[in-house]
Amino acid sequence: DGIRDDLVTGVQTCALPICHLSTHQAELEKVKEELRMREHELELFNARYNRLLNSTPVGIISSDGEGVITEVNNTACAMLSEERQVIVGSKLIDWIAADFQNQIHTYLRSVATAEKENACELRLRTDENTWVYLQSTVSEASSGTNTIHSLVDISHQKESEDQLVRTQRLRATGELCAGMSHNLNNILACITGPAFLLGKIGRAHV
Repeated sequence: DGIRDDLVTGVQTCALPICHLSTHQAELEKVKEELRMREHELELFNARYNRLLNSTPVGIISSDGEGVITEVNNTACAMLSEERQVIVGSKLIDWIAADFQNQIHTYLRSVATAEKENACELRLRTDENTWVYLQSTVSEASSGTNTIHSLVDISHQKESEDQLVRTQRLRATGELCAGMSHNLNNILACITGPAFLLGKIGRAHV
């Protein structure tokens, strides 16, 4: 009987940790399931975010503290006429037209120091007819300084402005020519009038 009691006690003693282990195993499985659900939700969120980012009509470029592009959306790729893998790793200033290099350097310095309004109008290097309205926002992240640049294509607006300027110049030129013509007519009238009278007087004496 004593041996049997000892065996029962030993079995009960061993069963207790096994029971606890089963409980912990169930809790662990529950935690793992919750993690899988969170990962799935995060994947869905990232998919929605990327879909929204790439469908917006505004070009979005992200750059680090050195001005190196770290991310770009589809609209910006279309504006720059290049693939994403080529753009990422390059610098924003590399995509700006040569005659706007001084302006982009000054602009980026002002953005970094927040000295003035962080927006400007530039022409892209890839197409001299493509103008963009550039606006930038600097934020601090765990990986360092991050700058988000938004680019809006204003080429049609610039073309309309140029056409308006040309129209105004043509109108001003037309008004100037009309004024000059009127003045010339006055001068010619002053000459032809007396000449006509002198001609009539000369014929009368003959």
